[in-house]
Amino acid sequence: MKKRLFTSALAAVMALSSIVAISANAYSYYTDATDNEDYKAYIERRNNSESCTHLTPEFAEYMHNILCGIYSPPNVKNAWRTSKSAYDDGRKFSKYVIEYTYNDYIIFEFDLSDDETENAIETLKDELGYNDKLTFEKITDFNRPYIRVGFLDDNHKLNVMTAEKAYSILKEKYPVTIGQSMFDIRNFVSILMQNCITNVDEKHHMDMTEQEKKDFYDSIDHDYIKENFRATIDITNGIRIYFPDDVTEEEWLGCCNYLTQNHKAAIYQHYECSSTQYTGEVDFSEITYLNGDANRDKITTIADAAAIMQAIANPDKYALSAQGEFNADSKGDGLTVDDAVAIQKKLAGLK
Repeated sequence: MKKRLFTSALAAVMALSSIVAISANAYSYYTDATDNEDYKAYIERRNNSESCTHLTPEFAEYMHNILCGIYSPPNVKNAWRTSKSAYDDGRKFSKYVIEYTYNDYIIFEFDLSDDETENAIETLKDELGYNDKLTFEKITDFNRPYIRVGFLDDNHKLNVMTAEKAYSILKEKYPVTIGQSMFDIRNFVSILMQNCITNVDEKHHMDMTEQEKKDFYDSIDHDYIKENFRATIDITNGIRIYFPDDVTEEEWLGCCNYLTQNHKAAIYQHYECSSTQYTGEVDFSEITYLNGDANRDKITTIADAAAIMQAIANPDKYALSAQGEFNADSKGDGLTVDDAVAIQKKLAGLK
């Protein structure tokens, strides 16, 4: 009997399909950082400046890994050599600007105990765990625990929708607020490469005996002759390696790479300073995620099941909006008949 009623309901769903209205205006609340006019002007200024030389991301990543290898390297998108200058004492340097992108994340705040926060994380994992591109982390600051959800995917619009879903799940049980949301993070860092490397010893030269200094110097000097590096070494005040003024980036980095790989050297000659940062703009004041709301009319009804079946049967004509498909996809495995069935069961009180 139940099976006949369910089959009849499914037929009714298909009959309703002709009157379903589907919204196509998804993401009206999200703007990529790359659409920011200041960001566009910054990139254009770099690319069109006569003093800038555009470098490949691969070269910039190589530079980052050598100079900043102790940090987890973010993604390198662009790089520019902006100038070649000298200090007052005559030492030469080249200046670079590198554009990095960082993973999206959102932080949820609420007044919960540590155990309640752990339970909230488990709730999110149960509801969103099918997505292996998510990370969940409890952060304690000022004796208050927060939840940070990180997104390993660079599909920022999908990440924003997932963040909304996480927010909606948490709000059902906890008095949660969004503490911070960071999507499409782009940061510009300045790096100087000088023609003199200082303190290349594994530990500070003040901690080395004279014999250790000499042994370290001899080993580097021997390798420099063997590898044909164009540089001179001075151990009068610590250990300094001087390059000729016409040293190329490839030579400079190759030398530094050789030191770090073969002599466990720590290179302290460079510095970096963060400059401008851009992020995508997100408005969470009106959450557009609603479980099962395929047609995005802000309620879940039998019409949503009809919209799903219609989209599956004729996707070219009746495709759901990206937000509508995300709302409808109950298991995270793409749009299927099971999603329409799940809505019917929920409305019938069977689930």
